[in-house]
Amino acid sequence: MKRIDTAKRRPDPDNPRRLIYDGERTAQEIFSELRRRLESAGYLPDEYFMMNRDWEDGRPWPEDGDISCAVDYGGSEGIYLDVYLKYRDENKKWQTKTFATGKTLGEADDDMDRMYLIASTVTKAFHSDGVHSRFVRVGEPEEPTGATVHLNKDEKKLVAQSLIDTRARLKAEHKPFEAVDRLLRRIVGSITEFVRMVGERPQNIDRHDRAVLAIQDGDTDALIEAVPHIPHVYGNLLEQAAARPGETGRNMTKLLCDAATEIDNDMYLRACKNAVNTNDTDRALMMLSSAESCVPNLKPGFYGDVLLHALSADEKHGGRKTHAAATIAEHCTPEQVRGADPFLLKLAIMHDDRRLINALLDRNISVTDEPAMLIYAAAQKKDVEPAARLIGAGADVNGQNHAALFAAMGSNDHATGMFLLKCGADFEGFSNEVIEHGVKGRKLTENEIGFSTR
Repeated sequence: MKRIDTAKRRPDPDNPRRLIYDGERTAQEIFSELRRRLESAGYLPDEYFMMNRDWEDGRPWPEDGDISCAVDYGGSEGIYLDVYLKYRDENKKWQTKTFATGKTLGEADDDMDRMYLIASTVTKAFHSDGVHSRFVRVGEPEEPTGATVHLNKDEKKLVAQSLIDTRARLKAEHKPFEAVDRLLRRIVGSITEFVRMVGERPQNIDRHDRAVLAIQDGDTDALIEAVPHIPHVYGNLLEQAAARPGETGRNMTKLLCDAATEIDNDMYLRACKNAVNTNDTDRALMMLSSAESCVPNLKPGFYGDVLLHALSADEKHGGRKTHAAATIAEHCTPEQVRGADPFLLKLAIMHDDRRLINALLDRNISVTDEPAMLIYAAAQKKDVEPAARLIGAGADVNGQNHAALFAAMGSNDHATGMFLLKCGADFEGFSNEVIEHGVKGRKLTENEIGFSTR
Protein backbone atom coordinates (compact mmCIF):
# COMPACT_ATOMS: atom_id res chain seq x y z
CA MET A 1 0.00 0.00 0.00
CA LYS A 2 1.31 3.44 -0.94
CA ARG A 3 1.39 5.70 2.09
CA ILE A 4 -0.46 9.00 2.23
CA ASP A 5 2.04 11.86 1.89
CA THR A 6 1.09 14.68 4.27
CA ALA A 7 3.53 17.15 2.74
CA LYS A 8 3.18 19.35 -0.32
CA ARG A 9 5.88 19.30 -2.99
CA ARG A 10 6.95 21.79 -5.63
CA PRO A 11 9.67 21.80 -8.30
CA ASP A 12 13.10 23.01 -7.21
CA PRO A 13 13.81 26.33 -9.02
CA ASP A 14 17.41 25.23 -9.55
CA ASN A 15 16.43 21.75 -10.77
CA PRO A 16 12.83 21.49 -12.04
CA ARG A 17 13.02 17.70 -12.16
CA ARG A 18 13.54 17.63 -8.41
CA LEU A 19 10.69 18.15 -5.94
CA ILE A 20 11.25 19.98 -2.68
CA TYR A 21 9.20 20.32 0.48
CA ASP A 22 6.59 23.06 0.37
CA GLY A 23 4.81 22.84 3.68
CA GLU A 24 2.08 20.51 4.90
CA ARG A 25 -1.19 19.72 3.22
CA THR A 26 -4.38 20.65 5.02
CA ALA A 27 -5.90 18.19 7.43
CA GLN A 28 -9.09 18.20 5.35
CA GLU A 29 -7.21 17.16 2.21
CA ILE A 30 -5.62 14.33 4.05
CA PHE A 31 -8.94 13.27 5.57
CA SER A 32 -10.58 13.27 2.13
CA GLU A 33 -7.82 11.04 0.74
CA LEU A 34 -8.10 8.71 3.69
CA ARG A 35 -11.88 8.52 3.34
CA ARG A 36 -11.61 7.76 -0.40
CA ARG A 37 -9.09 5.02 0.29
CA LEU A 38 -11.37 3.38 2.84
CA GLU A 39 -14.38 3.70 0.58
CA SER A 40 -12.59 2.19 -2.43
CA ALA A 41 -11.58 -0.80 -0.31
CA GLY A 42 -15.12 -1.21 1.04
CA TYR A 43 -13.94 -0.35 4.55
CA LEU A 44 -15.94 2.74 5.46
CA PRO A 45 -17.66 2.24 8.83
CA ASP A 46 -21.34 1.65 8.14
CA GLU A 47 -22.66 4.33 10.56
CA TYR A 48 -20.26 7.19 9.89
CA PHE A 49 -16.64 8.29 9.50
CA MET A 50 -16.05 11.95 10.36
CA MET A 51 -13.15 14.30 10.92
CA ASN A 52 -12.92 16.19 14.20
CA ARG A 53 -13.98 19.79 13.77
CA ASP A 54 -10.75 21.06 15.32
CA TRP A 55 -9.07 20.31 12.01
CA GLU A 56 -11.50 22.15 9.77
CA ASP A 57 -11.07 25.42 7.95
CA GLY A 58 -7.89 24.55 6.13
CA ARG A 59 -5.85 23.87 9.22
CA PRO A 60 -2.52 22.43 8.08
CA TRP A 61 -1.38 19.01 9.06
CA PRO A 62 1.29 19.26 11.78
CA GLU A 63 4.76 18.82 10.30
CA ASP A 64 5.68 16.10 12.78
CA GLY A 65 2.17 14.66 13.11
CA ASP A 66 1.76 10.90 13.64
CA ILE A 67 -1.38 8.76 13.45
CA SER A 68 -2.53 6.00 15.81
CA CYS A 69 -5.82 4.11 16.15
CA ALA A 70 -7.95 2.68 18.94
CA VAL A 71 -10.99 0.39 18.63
CA ASP A 72 -13.48 -0.27 21.41
CA TYR A 73 -17.14 -0.81 22.20
CA GLY A 74 -19.20 2.31 22.79
CA GLY A 75 -20.77 3.23 26.12
CA SER A 76 -24.31 2.62 24.84
CA GLU A 77 -24.17 0.97 21.40
CA GLY A 78 -21.95 0.26 18.44
CA ILE A 79 -18.19 -0.06 18.02
CA TYR A 80 -15.97 2.99 17.65
CA LEU A 81 -12.74 3.70 15.81
CA ASP A 82 -10.81 6.70 17.08
CA VAL A 83 -8.00 8.01 14.89
CA TYR A 84 -5.58 10.05 16.99
CA LEU A 85 -3.06 12.61 15.83
CA LYS A 86 0.03 13.19 17.97
CA TYR A 87 2.04 16.35 17.26
CA ARG A 88 4.02 19.22 18.79
CA ASP A 89 2.10 22.45 19.38
CA GLU A 90 3.48 25.96 18.97
CA ASN A 91 5.18 25.62 22.35
CA LYS A 92 6.90 22.40 21.24
CA LYS A 93 4.86 20.34 23.69
CA TRP A 94 3.44 17.02 22.60
CA GLN A 95 -0.32 16.92 22.15
CA THR A 96 -2.63 14.05 21.23
CA LYS A 97 -6.04 14.89 19.82
CA THR A 98 -8.75 13.04 17.94
CA PHE A 99 -8.42 13.47 14.21
CA ALA A 100 -11.36 11.34 13.02
CA THR A 101 -13.99 8.97 14.41
CA GLY A 102 -15.81 6.07 12.83
CA LYS A 103 -18.76 4.08 14.14
CA THR A 104 -20.42 0.83 13.22
CA LEU A 105 -24.01 -0.02 14.11
CA GLY A 106 -23.41 -3.64 15.04
CA GLU A 107 -21.80 -4.98 18.20
CA ALA A 108 -21.16 -8.59 17.19
CA ASP A 109 -17.73 -10.23 17.04
CA ASP A 110 -17.90 -9.87 13.29
CA ASP A 111 -18.38 -6.11 13.63
CA MET A 112 -15.41 -5.86 15.98
CA ASP A 113 -13.23 -7.79 13.54
CA ARG A 114 -14.25 -5.53 10.69
CA MET A 115 -13.49 -2.38 12.66
CA TYR A 116 -10.02 -3.67 13.46
CA LEU A 117 -9.48 -4.27 9.76
CA ILE A 118 -10.49 -0.66 9.14
CA ALA A 119 -8.04 0.49 11.82
CA SER A 120 -5.32 -1.59 10.16
CA THR A 121 -6.07 0.05 6.80
CA VAL A 122 -5.86 3.52 8.35
CA THR A 123 -2.55 2.73 10.05
CA LYS A 124 -1.04 1.33 6.86
CA ALA A 125 -2.22 4.37 4.92
CA PHE A 126 0.12 6.54 6.98
CA HIS A 127 2.94 4.17 7.94
CA SER A 128 3.27 1.49 5.26
CA ASP A 129 6.23 1.76 2.91
CA GLY A 130 5.66 -1.45 0.99
CA VAL A 131 8.22 -4.26 0.95
CA HIS A 132 11.42 -3.01 2.56
CA SER A 133 14.56 -3.38 0.51
CA ARG A 134 16.15 -5.66 3.12
CA PHE A 135 13.52 -8.32 2.34
CA VAL A 136 14.11 -8.26 -1.41
CA ARG A 137 17.08 -9.98 -3.03
CA VAL A 138 18.89 -8.08 -5.74
CA GLY A 139 17.55 -8.95 -9.16
CA GLU A 140 14.44 -10.71 -7.82
CA PRO A 141 10.86 -9.41 -7.93
CA GLU A 142 9.08 -8.47 -4.74
CA GLU A 143 7.25 -11.34 -3.09
CA PRO A 144 3.46 -10.96 -3.17
CA THR A 145 1.91 -10.20 0.19
CA GLY A 146 -1.21 -11.69 1.76
CA ALA A 147 -4.51 -9.91 2.13
CA THR A 148 -7.05 -9.70 4.93
CA VAL A 149 -10.56 -8.76 3.87
CA HIS A 150 -14.01 -8.55 5.38
CA LEU A 151 -17.04 -9.62 3.36
CA ASN A 152 -20.71 -8.98 3.91
CA LYS A 153 -23.28 -11.71 3.35
CA ASP A 154 -23.76 -11.06 -0.38
CA GLU A 155 -20.02 -10.79 -0.98
CA LYS A 156 -19.44 -14.10 0.82
CA LYS A 157 -21.98 -15.80 -1.45
CA LEU A 158 -20.30 -14.40 -4.55
CA VAL A 159 -16.78 -15.39 -3.49
CA ALA A 160 -17.89 -18.83 -2.27
CA GLN A 161 -19.68 -19.59 -5.54
CA SER A 162 -16.60 -18.50 -7.50
CA LEU A 163 -14.47 -20.83 -5.41
CA ILE A 164 -16.95 -23.67 -5.95
CA ASP A 165 -16.63 -23.15 -9.70
CA THR A 166 -12.84 -23.08 -9.45
CA ARG A 167 -12.90 -26.25 -7.38
CA ALA A 168 -15.02 -28.05 -9.97
CA ARG A 169 -12.68 -26.99 -12.77
CA LEU A 170 -9.57 -28.16 -10.92
CA LYS A 171 -11.22 -31.47 -10.06
CA ALA A 172 -12.25 -32.03 -13.69
CA GLU A 173 -8.66 -31.33 -14.73
CA HIS A 174 -7.36 -33.75 -12.06
CA LYS A 175 -5.46 -30.96 -10.35
CA PRO A 176 -5.12 -30.44 -6.58
CA PHE A 177 -7.91 -28.37 -5.05
CA GLU A 178 -7.16 -28.64 -1.30
CA ALA A 179 -6.16 -24.97 -1.17
CA VAL A 180 -9.59 -24.05 -2.56
CA ASP A 181 -11.27 -26.13 0.15
CA ARG A 182 -9.24 -24.35 2.83
CA LEU A 183 -10.15 -20.96 1.44
CA LEU A 184 -13.81 -21.93 1.24
CA ARG A 185 -13.80 -22.81 4.92
CA ARG A 186 -12.08 -19.53 5.75
CA ILE A 187 -14.63 -17.57 3.77
CA VAL A 188 -17.84 -19.18 5.03
CA GLY A 189 -16.76 -21.24 8.02
CA SER A 190 -17.60 -24.56 6.31
CA ILE A 191 -18.88 -25.75 2.96
CA THR A 192 -21.98 -27.15 4.64
CA GLU A 193 -22.65 -23.68 6.01
CA PHE A 194 -22.34 -22.37 2.46
CA VAL A 195 -24.96 -24.84 1.29
CA ARG A 196 -27.32 -23.60 3.99
CA MET A 197 -26.52 -20.01 3.13
CA VAL A 198 -27.41 -20.31 -0.55
CA GLY A 199 -30.40 -22.50 0.22
CA GLU A 200 -29.61 -25.26 -2.27
CA ARG A 201 -27.00 -27.88 -3.00
CA PRO A 202 -24.34 -26.51 -5.38
CA GLN A 203 -24.36 -28.46 -8.64
CA ASN A 204 -20.57 -28.63 -8.76
CA ILE A 205 -20.22 -30.55 -5.48
CA ASP A 206 -21.14 -34.23 -5.63
CA ARG A 207 -21.96 -36.49 -2.68
CA HIS A 208 -18.35 -37.61 -2.32
CA ASP A 209 -17.23 -34.00 -2.09
CA ARG A 210 -19.94 -33.28 0.44
CA ALA A 211 -18.86 -36.25 2.55
CA VAL A 212 -15.19 -35.21 2.45
CA LEU A 213 -16.05 -31.65 3.39
CA ALA A 214 -18.43 -32.85 6.09
CA ILE A 215 -15.55 -34.74 7.70
CA GLN A 216 -13.32 -31.68 7.47
CA ASP A 217 -16.04 -29.44 8.87
CA GLY A 218 -17.04 -31.91 11.59
CA ASP A 219 -20.64 -32.05 10.32
CA THR A 220 -21.80 -35.55 11.28
CA ASP A 221 -25.35 -35.04 10.00
CA ALA A 222 -24.08 -34.14 6.53
CA LEU A 223 -21.87 -37.25 6.52
CA ILE A 224 -24.77 -39.48 7.60
CA GLU A 225 -26.83 -38.07 4.73
CA ALA A 226 -24.13 -38.71 2.12
CA VAL A 227 -22.71 -42.10 3.20
CA PRO A 228 -25.50 -44.45 2.02
CA HIS A 229 -25.14 -43.17 -1.54
CA ILE A 230 -21.35 -43.56 -1.97
CA PRO A 231 -20.21 -47.05 -0.81
CA HIS A 232 -17.49 -47.08 -3.48
CA VAL A 233 -15.46 -44.41 -1.62
CA TYR A 234 -15.81 -45.66 1.96
CA GLY A 235 -12.09 -46.41 2.15
CA ASN A 236 -11.11 -42.89 1.17
CA LEU A 237 -13.57 -41.38 3.63
CA LEU A 238 -12.43 -43.71 6.40
CA GLU A 239 -8.81 -42.59 5.97
CA GLN A 240 -9.88 -38.99 6.50
CA ALA A 241 -12.33 -39.64 9.34
CA ALA A 242 -9.77 -41.75 11.23
CA ALA A 243 -7.31 -38.85 11.06
CA ARG A 244 -9.75 -36.32 12.53
CA PRO A 245 -9.03 -35.92 16.29
CA GLY A 246 -11.68 -35.80 18.97
CA GLU A 247 -15.05 -37.35 19.59
CA THR A 248 -16.47 -36.19 16.28
CA GLY A 249 -13.73 -37.98 14.37
CA ARG A 250 -14.23 -41.12 16.45
CA ASN A 251 -17.99 -41.13 15.76
CA MET A 252 -17.44 -40.58 12.05
CA THR A 253 -14.91 -43.41 11.97
CA LYS A 254 -17.36 -45.80 13.63
CA LEU A 255 -20.10 -44.75 11.24
CA LEU A 256 -17.95 -45.69 8.26
CA CYS A 257 -16.63 -48.91 9.82
CA ASP A 258 -20.19 -50.04 10.47
CA ALA A 259 -21.14 -49.37 6.85
CA ALA A 260 -18.03 -50.64 5.02
CA THR A 261 -17.57 -54.22 3.77
CA GLU A 262 -15.27 -53.99 0.73
CA ILE A 263 -12.24 -51.85 1.68
CA ASP A 264 -8.79 -52.58 0.29
CA ASN A 265 -6.27 -53.91 2.83
CA ASP A 266 -3.70 -51.15 2.28
CA MET A 267 -6.31 -48.43 2.46
CA TYR A 268 -7.72 -49.78 5.71
CA LEU A 269 -4.19 -50.08 7.09
CA ARG A 270 -3.55 -46.39 6.34
CA ALA A 271 -6.80 -45.53 8.11
CA CYS A 272 -5.76 -47.55 11.19
CA LYS A 273 -2.39 -45.81 11.22
CA ASN A 274 -4.22 -42.47 11.11
CA ALA A 275 -6.26 -43.57 14.11
CA VAL A 276 -3.04 -44.39 15.99
CA ASN A 277 -1.70 -40.95 15.08
CA THR A 278 -4.64 -39.29 16.85
CA ASN A 279 -3.50 -40.97 20.09
CA ASP A 280 -7.01 -42.39 20.40
CA THR A 281 -6.38 -46.01 21.40
CA ASP A 282 -10.09 -46.78 21.69
CA ARG A 283 -10.58 -45.70 18.09
CA ALA A 284 -7.70 -47.88 16.92
CA LEU A 285 -9.10 -50.88 18.83
CA MET A 286 -12.53 -50.31 17.35
CA MET A 287 -11.07 -50.25 13.84
CA LEU A 288 -9.01 -53.39 14.43
CA SER A 289 -12.05 -55.22 15.77
CA SER A 290 -13.89 -54.28 12.55
CA ALA A 291 -11.02 -55.14 10.21
CA GLU A 292 -12.18 -58.62 9.24
CA SER A 293 -15.69 -57.41 8.39
CA CYS A 294 -14.46 -54.34 6.50
CA VAL A 295 -11.60 -55.95 4.55
CA PRO A 296 -12.42 -59.15 2.61
CA ASN A 297 -8.76 -60.11 2.01
CA LEU A 298 -6.94 -59.09 5.16
CA LYS A 299 -3.17 -59.75 4.91
CA PRO A 300 -1.54 -61.90 7.61
CA GLY A 301 0.79 -59.12 8.79
CA PHE A 302 -1.94 -56.48 9.06
CA TYR A 303 -2.12 -56.26 12.86
CA GLY A 304 1.65 -56.36 13.19
CA ASP A 305 1.95 -53.45 10.75
CA VAL A 306 -0.35 -51.36 12.94
CA LEU A 307 1.71 -52.24 16.01
CA LEU A 308 4.95 -51.34 14.19
CA HIS A 309 3.48 -47.97 13.27
CA ALA A 310 2.71 -47.24 16.90
CA LEU A 311 6.37 -47.80 17.74
CA SER A 312 7.73 -45.64 14.93
CA ALA A 313 9.48 -42.40 15.90
CA ASP A 314 6.97 -39.96 14.42
CA GLU A 315 7.52 -36.61 16.12
CA LYS A 316 4.77 -34.97 14.10
CA HIS A 317 2.21 -37.17 15.83
CA GLY A 318 3.78 -37.35 19.26
CA GLY A 319 6.60 -39.82 18.74
CA ARG A 320 6.49 -43.48 19.71
CA LYS A 321 3.32 -44.83 21.30
CA THR A 322 4.46 -47.92 23.16
CA HIS A 323 1.50 -47.70 25.53
CA ALA A 324 -0.90 -47.84 22.59
CA ALA A 325 1.04 -50.73 21.03
CA ALA A 326 0.86 -52.73 24.26
CA THR A 327 -2.89 -52.12 24.63
CA ILE A 328 -3.50 -53.11 21.02
CA ALA A 329 -1.36 -56.23 21.35
CA GLU A 330 -3.27 -57.30 24.47
CA HIS A 331 -6.51 -57.11 22.49
CA CYS A 332 -5.17 -59.17 19.58
CA THR A 333 -5.61 -62.92 19.22
CA PRO A 334 -2.65 -65.28 18.72
CA GLU A 335 -3.71 -65.69 15.08
CA GLN A 336 -3.58 -61.92 14.54
CA VAL A 337 -0.11 -61.56 16.07
CA ARG A 338 1.39 -64.68 14.55
CA GLY A 339 1.96 -63.02 11.17
CA ALA A 340 3.74 -59.98 12.60
CA ASP A 341 7.28 -59.13 11.56
CA PRO A 342 9.77 -60.35 14.21
CA PHE A 343 11.29 -56.87 14.07
CA LEU A 344 8.26 -55.76 16.09
CA LEU A 345 9.41 -57.91 19.00
CA LYS A 346 12.97 -56.60 18.64
CA LEU A 347 11.68 -53.00 18.89
CA ALA A 348 9.70 -53.91 22.00
CA ILE A 349 12.87 -55.33 23.54
CA MET A 350 14.97 -52.32 22.54
CA HIS A 351 12.34 -49.99 24.04
CA ASP A 352 12.41 -51.97 27.30
CA ASP A 353 8.64 -52.38 27.05
CA ARG A 354 8.11 -55.47 29.19
CA ARG A 355 4.32 -55.20 28.86
CA LEU A 356 4.47 -55.29 25.05
CA ILE A 357 7.10 -58.05 25.07
CA ASN A 358 4.93 -60.25 27.26
CA ALA A 359 1.79 -59.48 25.24
CA LEU A 360 3.50 -60.54 22.01
CA LEU A 361 5.10 -63.67 23.48
CA ASP A 362 1.84 -64.64 25.21
CA ARG A 363 0.24 -64.61 21.76
CA ASN A 364 2.94 -66.80 20.25
CA ILE A 365 4.60 -64.27 17.97
CA SER A 366 7.20 -66.05 15.87
CA VAL A 367 10.64 -66.21 17.48
CA THR A 368 12.15 -68.80 15.14
CA ASP A 369 12.47 -66.74 11.94
CA GLU A 370 15.09 -64.33 13.30
CA PRO A 371 16.24 -65.88 16.59
CA ALA A 372 19.72 -64.32 16.54
CA MET A 373 18.32 -60.83 16.10
CA LEU A 374 15.95 -61.27 19.06
CA ILE A 375 18.43 -63.00 21.36
CA TYR A 376 21.11 -60.42 20.63
CA ALA A 377 18.67 -57.56 21.33
CA ALA A 378 17.82 -59.07 24.72
CA ALA A 379 21.49 -59.67 25.43
CA GLN A 380 22.34 -56.04 24.68
CA LYS A 381 19.77 -54.97 27.24
CA LYS A 382 21.19 -57.51 29.74
CA ASP A 383 17.58 -58.49 30.42
CA VAL A 384 17.45 -62.07 31.59
CA GLU A 385 13.67 -62.48 31.65
CA PRO A 386 12.96 -61.65 27.97
CA ALA A 387 15.98 -63.71 26.92
CA ALA A 388 14.71 -66.67 28.94
CA ARG A 389 11.24 -66.27 27.48
CA LEU A 390 12.61 -66.11 23.96
CA ILE A 391 14.59 -69.30 24.46
CA GLY A 392 11.61 -70.96 26.11
CA ALA A 393 9.45 -69.99 23.13
CA GLY A 394 11.83 -71.68 20.73
CA ALA A 395 14.46 -69.07 19.87
CA ASP A 396 17.76 -70.92 19.43
CA VAL A 397 20.56 -68.99 21.12
CA ASN A 398 22.93 -70.68 18.67
CA GLY A 399 20.63 -70.25 15.72
CA GLN A 400 21.88 -69.16 12.32
CA ASN A 401 25.37 -70.49 13.04
CA HIS A 402 26.04 -68.53 16.23
CA ALA A 403 24.98 -65.23 14.62
CA ALA A 404 24.31 -63.55 17.98
CA LEU A 405 27.79 -64.38 19.28
CA PHE A 406 29.36 -63.26 16.02
CA ALA A 407 27.48 -59.94 16.29
CA ALA A 408 28.77 -59.45 19.83
CA MET A 409 32.34 -60.18 18.84
CA GLY A 410 32.12 -58.16 15.64
CA SER A 411 31.25 -55.06 17.65
CA ASN A 412 33.74 -55.88 20.44
CA ASP A 413 30.79 -56.16 22.82
CA HIS A 414 32.32 -58.56 25.34
CA ALA A 415 29.65 -57.96 27.97
CA THR A 416 26.89 -59.00 25.57
CA GLY A 417 28.93 -62.04 24.57
CA MET A 418 29.24 -63.09 28.20
CA PHE A 419 25.48 -62.69 28.64
CA LEU A 420 24.85 -64.94 25.63
CA LEU A 421 27.12 -67.57 27.10
CA LYS A 422 25.14 -67.45 30.32
CA CYS A 423 21.99 -68.00 28.23
CA GLY A 424 23.49 -71.23 26.88
CA ALA A 425 25.44 -70.19 23.81
CA ASP A 426 27.73 -72.90 22.45
CA PHE A 427 31.14 -71.32 22.93
CA GLU A 428 33.11 -74.36 21.76
CA GLY A 429 31.26 -74.52 18.48
CA PHE A 430 31.49 -70.76 18.11
CA SER A 431 35.25 -70.84 18.79
CA ASN A 432 35.77 -73.48 16.14
CA GLU A 433 33.94 -71.31 13.61
CA VAL A 434 35.96 -68.26 14.61
CA ILE A 435 39.25 -70.16 14.25
CA GLU A 436 38.19 -71.37 10.83
CA HIS A 437 36.47 -68.31 9.38
CA GLY A 438 37.24 -65.34 11.63
CA VAL A 439 34.89 -62.41 12.25
CA LYS A 440 34.17 -59.93 9.48
CA GLY A 441 36.88 -61.47 7.35
CA ARG A 442 39.66 -61.35 9.94
CA LYS A 443 41.09 -63.89 12.34
CA LEU A 444 40.60 -63.15 16.03
CA THR A 445 43.52 -62.85 18.37
CA GLU A 446 43.98 -65.35 21.14
CA ASN A 447 42.91 -62.62 23.57
CA GLU A 448 39.65 -62.09 21.70
CA ILE A 449 38.97 -65.78 21.37
CA GLY A 450 39.34 -66.09 25.12
CA PHE A 451 36.68 -63.46 25.96
CA SER A 452 34.54 -66.16 27.60
CA THR A 453 36.95 -66.36 30.52
CA ARG A 454 36.80 -62.65 31.32
